[in-house]
Amino acid sequence: MKITWIADFQQNQRAGGSQMTDRYLINYAKFLNHKVDELGLFNINNLENIDSYLSRYDCIILSNYYELDRTEKGSELINKLQKHKYIRYIHDYDGYYTGNVDIERKKTVIESSVATICLSPAHMQETIRLLAKAKEMFCVPSFIDTDKFFNADIKDKIYKSITFGEIAKHKGIYNLMKLHRKYEQIDFYTHNVNQDLKLGNILIKPAINYELVNNFLNKYKTFVFYPEWIEPFGRTVAEAYLSGIDMDVDKNKIGFYSYDWDYNNKQEVISKLKTARQDFWQLVISLNTI
Repeated sequence: MKITWIADFQQNQRAGGSQMTDRYLINYAKFLNHKVDELGLFNINNLENIDSYLSRYDCIILSNYYELDRTEKGSELINKLQKHKYIRYIHDYDGYYTGNVDIERKKTVIESSVATICLSPAHMQETIRLLAKAKEMFCVPSFIDTDKFFNADIKDKIYKSITFGEIAKHKGIYNLMKLHRKYEQIDFYTHNVNQDLKLGNILIKPAINYELVNNFLNKYKTFVFYPEWIEPFGRTVAEAYLSGIDMDVDKNKIGFYSYDWDYNNKQEVISKLKTARQDFWQLVISLNTI
């Protein structure tokens, strides 16, 4: 199958959870011997004829496109895309919480898709509430390399709390500050800074190498996360859960916890996360966009 994967950024251009999830899925498609071409901000201006480009492919996946749609060529791509069969793979809420976006346009892109794939049941319900309902909607969890996250049984833990992510209101930065009586200090590792910064009870620290995340999680006592929005999935939450750290999170607002899994049975959850790549591509193939 010939696939084009459309997204603002590749993982080497922006180190976000959506880019990591995209990369896992693209690499797995190649492992299955599908041909995958990527289209994004890095090469959109090289396209001479957008319709001709889109017509080459058996399958079109539209991932994040917020930044693409702000460029002349990218906006033209999104307009012409709606004349083709495509699958919308949505990672958040298409800029709904950032403001300054054309919500009606975002709704149309969802409604025009063959299907829209969300990251969790909670994400799907919130997408329908805030934006639109596609002809068909499905949920597939983000793939997590479960071999990298486990309880390392470290005895000399740092008896502090930890969190990872983005410094943003909807991601719960103010909610963490309200926990100052409960947690004297929360170590917050993020790509938003390149040096330590104190913000109330939060010590904001530069992001660590992804390969070291499990080691860091195992050194701390508690993982804390209280988002204001409905977190579409929560990759860092899932990774913390797998590491065996104590969890102090708002489960009602985290997509990872909205599946009908038995979260007391870690092996069951691991099995669901392990097969996410296969599940995604089996679903895509079943949708028959050719």
